Amino acid sequence: MQGDAGGASPAGGELGRGEVSRLARLWAQLRDATDERSIRARVELAPFLAARGVLEPLYEAVRDAPPAVGAACLEALGRDEARRSEIPPD
Repeated sequence: MQGDAGGASPAGGELGRGEVSRLARLWAQLRDATDERSIRARVELAPFLAARGVLEPLYEAVRDAPPAVGAACLEALGRDEARRSEIPPD
């Protein structure tokens, strides 16, 4: 099942629910930061969140974040949409 990290171990290459939740909280903590390090962290987090179905913060960032973050979110959302369109329906 794509996008559901379930209880997968980070050692197995996938993040578990707890890790995804921590990344989402980190994203929220960085939301209003404008320093270069925080922006870079959000740019790097965007594809991880999109791939795991954490999409709402990315949609919000497209509208409200610094341009580099918004662009990274658009790209991550586009990749997620393309990935989902490749999955045959059940």
